[in-house]
Amino acid sequence: MIDFKKLIQPSFIFNYQPQTFTFFWYSVIIFSAMVLSAVTVAIFLKTQGKPYLEKLKSSIFSLLLWTGGFGLALTFFHWQAIPYLSMRFLFEILFLVFIVWLIFILKYLIFNFKKEKQDFNQRQRFEKYLPRAQSRSLPKK
Repeated sequence: MIDFKKLIQPSFIFNYQPQTFTFFWYSVIIFSAMVLSAVTVAIFLKTQGKPYLEKLKSSIFSLLLWTGGFGLALTFFHWQAIPYLSMRFLFEILFLVFIVWLIFILKYLIFNFKKEKQDFNQRQRFEKYLPRAQSRSLPKK
């Protein structure tokens, strides 16, 4: 059972060399899954020249890759019992950064994504009727 009172005590949070890590494999699996999800998003999410999807894809990719990579690094530091780099405080900061970054992505999805998609579709409809530049090749005989 997790003792939540202990989680907010400064002596527990700022201990520069914490004790053994009981959730080691869980954190390795979670952070590795984040990195693999980032790679999967980069490979399989086709944007097909749509800038609003490209912006969403790059922000999700960055979120998963950076937090997963730093999480794996912090887990390694904790496993090796490296003082100051294995502090629980760094895990909490990483979690807060993840939450804030996720809020910004959700804010973009809720407020800006639909408008950018409509603007892009409207521009596509407008450009459909504009004349295209012709190639300057010699006429065929």
